Amino acid sequence: METQELIKILKANGLMVVARQDYRNMVTARINEVQATVLRKKAATIGEIAKSELWPVKTRQSIKRWIDEQIINEKEWYTAPNGKIMITNSCIRRLSEF
Repeated sequence: METQELIKILKANGLMVVARQDYRNMVTARINEVQATVLRKKAATIGEIAKSELWPVKTRQSIKRWIDEQIINEKEWYTAPNGKIMITNSCIRRLSEF
């Protein structure tokens, strides 16, 4: 397959070729944006914290396990009226130092 054919196929599917370093920079920028958003809030959901990659645990189940094991204290989380578990900003910052 020739280069021009490949480029046409990629364009037709809405894709493009980028340098590995540029891709890493884009991913890093997105993660930084999510982290800043989470840290600005008074409390964040388990899902938001998992996506932000602020903590060494990366899944919702792991964060729930931290609640069960009381790594996240009782005063640092609550259930919102919509049923979602919310974790306070002070806890997010404290555990971000892991």
